[in-house]
Amino acid sequence: MILDPFPFYLKQAEYGPLSWTSVAGLFIVFTTKTELTRQVFTEAGNFRPWLSLGAERILTKKAIPFIFGDPHKALRNVLLPLFTPRALSVYLPLQEKVVRSHVKQMIQDYKEGKDVIVRYRSRDINIEISINVFLSPTLPKETRELIAKHYFAMNEGFLCFPIYFPGTTLWKAVRAREQLVEILRQIVRDSRERMLNGETPACLLDIWQENNIKREKEGADNPNPDATMDVLPEDTIIFTTLSFLFASQDATTSALTYAAELLIKHPSVLERVRAEQDEINARVNAQLTPEQLKEDKLYSLLDLSHFKEAKYRRQVVQEILRFRPPATMVPHVAIEDTQMTDGFVCPRGTVLLPSIWDAQLNEQTDKGYVSPTEFNPDRFADGEASNKHFLAFGAGPHLCLGREYAKNVIEIFVSTLADLAEWESLSKPGGDEIIFMPTIIPKDGFPIKITNRVKTTAVTAH
Repeated sequence: MILDPFPFYLKQAEYGPLSWTSVAGLFIVFTTKTELTRQVFTEAGNFRPWLSLGAERILTKKAIPFIFGDPHKALRNVLLPLFTPRALSVYLPLQEKVVRSHVKQMIQDYKEGKDVIVRYRSRDINIEISINVFLSPTLPKETRELIAKHYFAMNEGFLCFPIYFPGTTLWKAVRAREQLVEILRQIVRDSRERMLNGETPACLLDIWQENNIKREKEGADNPNPDATMDVLPEDTIIFTTLSFLFASQDATTSALTYAAELLIKHPSVLERVRAEQDEINARVNAQLTPEQLKEDKLYSLLDLSHFKEAKYRRQVVQEILRFRPPATMVPHVAIEDTQMTDGFVCPRGTVLLPSIWDAQLNEQTDKGYVSPTEFNPDRFADGEASNKHFLAFGAGPHLCLGREYAKNVIEIFVSTLADLAEWESLSKPGGDEIIFMPTIIPKDGFPIKITNRVKTTAVTAH
């Protein structure tokens, strides 16, 4: 379970809808039946998310994963405007620019004889997108490098044994968090200053500060204390932003890696993605000026109305997340004795591992998806996205706030890679074995040969 967790989880599922084990004195229960998995996700009064043993020390109780009940509900309500269509429209050009730049660099690097391993390239894409979208697209290079350095040091702390004294990985992770918080503090203050000066929001923090300032002004004009209930202190903004940085990394890196692998393994799907994209591009490009056509942009990805026209591409993204859910399970802990089946009451203090993998891929689970081990984006053509078995973003009070944001990143990557590149796998036998890090990835990270896509005249005009 510790040294080679993914095969262990698959073997554990064979014991049925509920099974158990014990590690280091912890009673651990596995659920593979969708109803039980959803019960763990949705009954916030009985179960709480439980990250790694060192996570609370690294992120502190101020971070979203450790806020529960009414304070959590109130915070989520404040955060909703950060993921509205208006906000997502602000983020699209930032996401497209980063992805396009990195895909072109992958092509150039391969041409120069450098290794192109999709996992690591996806990681770099994600950290740059997160910095641009959440913090600011204009941060100096030195600040960006420091943020990335501290982030990766913190991330290592999540994966290590929770031994805390000077020099250990966990100790270094805590020191990195302290330094990152101070960097974020200045970025938050700079964003507030820009919004006070009436500048147009250019990132998530700007939108948040704009809303905060608006609520402050409403409160000043209104004696009702509820008028300022959505105004959050600086520390809450900082630690919530820190939570966003972590929530947006490993899972999306996994999804981008498998997007590249699955598209090349299913050429008919890639062909349909390209055909749809080429048709939309032709219509969008027909409305552009000659100057716009010369720009290094894919305009069909910059406007949310055009973006949503690619119905099949969105089905592909949904199927990638179903077929290879980045987080195969999300640990929880029981905070009350809880009835789960007629014959089992889950004791307080139990660690539960509700299986997203089995909900989405186990053919024997609650009559779930038809032929679940087949990669088939057409299963979502009739609205199966709302199927109760789709749990890639969780469910209940902790349902991922940024799910549409994350899907947009994956969709932009799929579209840009399909539009610009031809690629093929360089994996050796066994390289595609799934490992757990803590989200799933191919064992070899998916090395590829990647070159420029040669397009016909009809589809090159962008």
